[in-house]
Amino acid sequence: MSNHREVLVKVNAWVDEGIADLVSALSEIEGLITLESCQGDAGTRDAFVIFRYGDWQKCGVLLFGRMLPRISPDLRADVSLRLEAHDTDTALGRITLEPSVVPAFARCVREMLAPTVSAEMLSTTATERVSGAFDELRKAVA
Repeated sequence: MSNHREVLVKVNAWVDEGIADLVSALSEIEGLITLESCQGDAGTRDAFVIFRYGDWQKCGVLLFGRMLPRISPDLRADVSLRLEAHDTDTALGRITLEPSVVPAFARCVREMLAPTVSAEMLSTTATERVSGAFDELRKAVA
């Protein structure tokens, strides 16, 4: 066995058509490695994705701090998020869901990844507006 250093690369892989959109959305998360997936069968077998994403803390934050809050209440009964930690350095995330909600959950993941306006940017914008308003007031008084 070689001692070569490994690096993460994104690759194309064959996945079930019914889970492909979710696997694709998850693949947009830097450092997430999908290990296994299945589209399931409506009414008989759930769809699932198993992945690795850092240690148990990092994976837990992704599942419960970032994904869970994005799941709408009507989807929560059909989606299960799990964390399996085998040691402190390795953890697996597992998303299990009713096959019919895969597209909606894939949208949740993409919304989570969408750039948002940070509080700092909002604060700067508000400061610029207030400053501009004061400048206009000074000109009007002068």
